[in-house]
Amino acid sequence: YSGEYSIGGSTAAINKTLKQTFFLVSGALGITAVTSYLSLGIHLSLMSAIVLMLVGFGLIFVTIKQRNSGWGILSLLAFAVIEGLSISPLINSVVGMRNGSTIVGNAALLTAFATAACAGYAMVSKKDFSRFGGFLFAGLIIMLVASIIGMFFHSPMFHLVISSLSALIFTGYILYDVSDVVTGREDNYVTAALNIFLDIMGLFINLLRVLSILSSDD
Repeated sequence: YSGEYSIGGSTAAINKTLKQTFFLVSGALGITAVTSYLSLGIHLSLMSAIVLMLVGFGLIFVTIKQRNSGWGILSLLAFAVIEGLSISPLINSVVGMRNGSTIVGNAALLTAFATAACAGYAMVSKKDFSRFGGFLFAGLIIMLVASIIGMFFHSPMFHLVISSLSALIFTGYILYDVSDVVTGREDNYVTAALNIFLDIMGLFINLLRVLSILSSDD
C-alpha cells in the first residue's frame, strides 16, 4: 500500500502503523476467540459479569495510559481475555439453539467481511471520515440507552432493530478508526488497535444477536 496523505505522517510511518495495528488486532481477536471457546459451558453470575465489566474498563484505561510502552500491549491482550470470558455466555446460548454453530460461524464471517471491506475502502480511498465522529458517537449513546430500556421488557422485534442499528454503527466506526490511521490522525498503533478491536467485537456481538433472533422460533 502506498500513497500521499495531506493530514499528517509520512507514507512509510503510516504503513508501519497500519501493519502494527492489524497485527495487534489479529492477536487480540485470536486470544478472544480461544478464551471464549475454552469458556463455553461456564455460567457467569450477575456479580461475576459486573466484575468482568469493571476489570475490562480498567484494562481499557491502562491500555490508553500505557499506549507508548509494552504494558499497553499486555493490557490490551489481557482485555482480549476478559472479552472472551464476557461473550462466552452469549455464544453458549446461541450454540444451544438449532443450527447454533452455524449462526456463530455466519456472524464471524459477516464480521470478517465487513471489517475487510471497510478497512480496504478506507485504505484505498484515503478519505477523511472524521466528520462522522459526532454522528457515530451520538448513535452509539442512543443505542446504549435503548439497550438498557430493552432489558426491562421482552420484544424480539425491538431487540432486532436495536442490534441491527448497533451493527451499522460499529461498521461505521471501523471505517472511521481505520481512516484515522490511514490519514495519519492516529499514529499510535496500540490505541488504534484498541479502537478497532472494540469496533469489531461490537459488530460481531450485534450480528450474533441479529442472526440468533432471526433464527429463533419465538
